[in-house]
Amino acid sequence: MIYRDRGDLPKALADFDAAIAAGLNGSHVFVNRGTVYERQGQLDRALVEYDRAISINPNDRRATSMKQVILDMRARGVPSAAPAQPAPAQPPDALRIGESLVAQRKFAEALPMLDRAIAADPQSVQGLRLRSAALLALKQYDKAVADFDELVRLLPNDALIRSVRGSTYLQLKQFDNAMADLDRAIALDTNRSQSYAARAWAWQTRGERDKALADYDRAIALDPRNADAYEGRGSVYRSQSQWDKAIGEYDRALAINPKHVDALTRRGLTLLAKGRANEALTDFDHAIELAPQHSDAIVGRGVAMLDSGQTDRAIAAFDRALMNNSGAAIIYSLRGRARLIKGELDAAMSDLDRALSISRDDAPTLRTRGMVWLKKSDHAQSLADLNRSLELDGDSIEAYSTRAEVFRAQGKQDQALADLRRLAGLKPRSLGEVVMQGAAKVMIERLSKENSCGTAGRSSKDSCL
Repeated sequence: MIYRDRGDLPKALADFDAAIAAGLNGSHVFVNRGTVYERQGQLDRALVEYDRAISINPNDRRATSMKQVILDMRARGVPSAAPAQPAPAQPPDALRIGESLVAQRKFAEALPMLDRAIAADPQSVQGLRLRSAALLALKQYDKAVADFDELVRLLPNDALIRSVRGSTYLQLKQFDNAMADLDRAIALDTNRSQSYAARAWAWQTRGERDKALADYDRAIALDPRNADAYEGRGSVYRSQSQWDKAIGEYDRALAINPKHVDALTRRGLTLLAKGRANEALTDFDHAIELAPQHSDAIVGRGVAMLDSGQTDRAIAAFDRALMNNSGAAIIYSLRGRARLIKGELDAAMSDLDRALSISRDDAPTLRTRGMVWLKKSDHAQSLADLNRSLELDGDSIEAYSTRAEVFRAQGKQDQALADLRRLAGLKPRSLGEVVMQGAAKVMIERLSKENSCGTAGRSSKDSCL
């Protein structure tokens, strides 16, 4: 296919011939060989290839579409032996081919065809819809919004277009624009479930959990099979540490759509919080199988491996995630934590510094860097990071536990004991924090006894032995 795309058609044909001779007989191979013959102007031979593809897979929409294009060209009197490099598909053909490619999820290949169709007819609603869908799939959100703007101009009262543009604005973090579109979409069609689900997501990103839940509830009432709404409602519960309720919502979403990648990924993250790393790994592996570049699933898999003691594999997962998302502070933070566990303090510090350069006030990263400073015996720097992390997240059992270690290392037993008592009264947010809390309670008894013995007279000391 590389030779074909470069225009070296004889070498492309030789490669396809060799592939078929080697037993690669999938319908797509014959379709691709047909496109080479078509570009050479050998339409009869191209038709033979498309027919072979259809005989192998009658549902091959690309083969059917390409065959129909040739038949339409024949009907218009195009000869079977065209020039060696035939003219590009004309607009009606371009739109049809673009639609077929979008249906096959070949979005990058579809864009040139759709560009050609829209250039010929800038007000083509179908062309704009298809191109915006392809752009969304390719995460080219700015360009997608430009197409939606034109669609809104052409169809100002189309609730679906408003709703999808609103969701796209959310991807761009343009919350006011998103809410305006989603409110308008709901005003135009009060019975469209997906508009409520999209607005719920907007509320959720703003931290308005009650409003998000209300919209998710409405979305589900309108369409009990809206998997996105169940997944979204589960994510609200997860943000509230209501793990079992969150898992129940993800289960419902996956019962409707077993290939819902976000539901699989977020259920995996929730299972991790409950200490069920093996089950979480199953979810992450399934999500990655469905979407190999899904960063959250790859990161989740890394966290699951980290929790199960597979530090090197966790680092490899974080490395892979960074290949597709080099600006994600959380991935650097997690890799830094893994390197801390391995004892690679300088590498850990480098990752954590990078994470904080992207997101300066991230409490978990500051906590982890505080732990690295503690390992380096730099108690002042450790306290600075831990104090700042607690200003940002005053309910972190891990931060209080680590700061108590720093105070103990400095000989400040009273302050260490105060931190341990604070964390003992907090609500654990993960199985790891449950374990920390249990260890803290043991340490409280020990330090209380030491303090009692240390401040008593000789006879009391004797009784402490």
